[in-house]
Amino acid sequence: MENWWKASEYSVEELQIAIESKQITIPPYQRGCVWKIDQKRNLIDTIKKGYPFGSVLLYEDANRKQQIIDGLQRCSTIFEFVTNPTRFFDEQNIDEHIVNKIVDLMNLNNSEEIKAKIADDISHKLMDWVKQHETMKDVRGMQYYEFAYTICHDYPTLEKKVKDVAELIKPILEEYVTICDFILKVKIPVIILYGSEKNMPEIFERINNTGSRLTKYQIYKAAWSVSNVKITDKRLEKLLDYVCACYDIMVDGNFEIDDYDSTQIHKHKTLNFYDLCFGYGKLLCDQYPQLFGRNESKTKVESVGFALINACLGYRVSEMDQLHTNIYECLKNDATINLFLCKILDTVGEIDKILKVVTSFKGNRRNEKFSGVNHTEMQIVSIIAFAFTQKFVIFTKDNLGEKIISRYFDFTKPSDVWEERRKTFVNNCIKSYVIDCLQERWRGSGDKRLNNIIFNGIYYYKSISWEEFESNLDLWFSSVLSDRREDKKIATPKEAEKIILNIVHANTFRAEDLLSGKDFDIEHLVPKSKVKKMLEKVNRGKKDVEYLKLPISSVGNLCYLPEESNRSKGAKTVYEDTDYLKGRKINDVEERYTFTTETSMKWLLNEDIDAVTLEKEYMKFVKWRWKNMKAKIKDCLFV
Repeated sequence: MENWWKASEYSVEELQIAIESKQITIPPYQRGCVWKIDQKRNLIDTIKKGYPFGSVLLYEDANRKQQIIDGLQRCSTIFEFVTNPTRFFDEQNIDEHIVNKIVDLMNLNNSEEIKAKIADDISHKLMDWVKQHETMKDVRGMQYYEFAYTICHDYPTLEKKVKDVAELIKPILEEYVTICDFILKVKIPVIILYGSEKNMPEIFERINNTGSRLTKYQIYKAAWSVSNVKITDKRLEKLLDYVCACYDIMVDGNFEIDDYDSTQIHKHKTLNFYDLCFGYGKLLCDQYPQLFGRNESKTKVESVGFALINACLGYRVSEMDQLHTNIYECLKNDATINLFLCKILDTVGEIDKILKVVTSFKGNRRNEKFSGVNHTEMQIVSIIAFAFTQKFVIFTKDNLGEKIISRYFDFTKPSDVWEERRKTFVNNCIKSYVIDCLQERWRGSGDKRLNNIIFNGIYYYKSISWEEFESNLDLWFSSVLSDRREDKKIATPKEAEKIILNIVHANTFRAEDLLSGKDFDIEHLVPKSKVKKMLEKVNRGKKDVEYLKLPISSVGNLCYLPEESNRSKGAKTVYEDTDYLKGRKINDVEERYTFTTETSMKWLLNEDIDAVTLEKEYMKFVKWRWKNMKAKIKDCLFV
């Protein structure tokens, strides 16, 4: 036999020493270190929790030198942690309740939003301070009083409370030192391969060609398959079809699926809990594509089914892996689970009606991909779960108000709190939605923000005045004007522009526009081709750095126009297109679509316009039109 192997193990410290001493190397056919930081953090978290994380395959030659055949990403991540552990220190290592206690020490009378910003600032300062300690020796020598002095210096109201701050910070830092020491002692399972080195590339190829990284949903599918739910409500029977459609495609391959029979599933109407969440996501996307996106594939996992159920139960995103057991602890039986899922659907329908003014795409309906959602999944889940938990769930928290210790569900009627504050929610939910989208507050995973919104129960009740709303509109509009400088390549309309156009046109579109089946395009009032030619002319002979560029894709230059007018108009403005104006009153076009006057666009007729004048006139036009658009927004949302 040319090759043979034996099982062994390395401690993390032994692995570090072997790599540093070149006892362990990587062969030339390895693909290198390709993991992203999130993948690395996930491995460290797995090791920290004591979960198995796979073995490492090493080849040992006659000189007892070893090469990593499989497990390079894991080995390099572990080595990186040992040599620079604080690179993996992030917000997950910071107890937000402790940070909130530090804020409480300040005795502030400010709003909850300002306190939250201060808490975020302290968390970021703590992360930055910890990351200054690069080596394991540095980590063990961290002095929490040093950080306490730093924070108390930055926030004068804490000046005489250094000891209190230090005592609060102490457990966070001590826990991280404990984690680091624990990981150093962890044993890594190793398989050591001996024999002919010429076979190593083939072994490497075979290992890496046949495997792929499991998604968390594939893991859920394996872990949750033992929990079964009987579908007892007709509104949920569609879930059976979605699940069978997925399995039917899988059966089309070379393998059969154990115990799968579509007729039996429809007969007994029973799904394991993973399949129930899978089908629920499909149902949400089919019924409310404007909220969740379109159901693109029969086998694709729509994550919103899992996220929304978990959030409506009042659990954190990090607790989703226990959703299959948590739901039974909360709801006890199949009938209540069915009722729970139907009440979520009712709440989704209610939110859909509230947000329809911003989520219903009035643009080109010929291209379904263009009519995608304008928000993140976690943002819309936060709105629905907030309303649902306010209506049907009572949370009992511990004495410190930091943890939920019990959940009580009452589906007989919405709570008194919800009935009293529902109107406030309706009035401010859509305004919060718009501001969050414009400011991109849900950029990234949004996990922590979702947790805070559901747990605290105040976010979507906060009143938003026109002055505050207008300030956010102007801030966003100004940033677009300064950031987008375009001449040859023009940006396509982004989610924020679509949201603004939907609101602006909400009261100007008539029934005939919405019901006639017309197609609409997002159109540039100052045509792209026309302004490109003007820019080319004024920039001729200049260096690239001297080029005049304009925010051509600014929402101040955008509107919805019926498709036929857009196709005939081409490079002409609406005032120059005589074919379009036949049978149409220009006043009607201005009122319903453009919000312009012929005078406001006369500068486009100046063939000898210079760069200075062109910039001045264009910016004057989009700012003037933005003012008109804001008036439409105010009429729609604040009257």
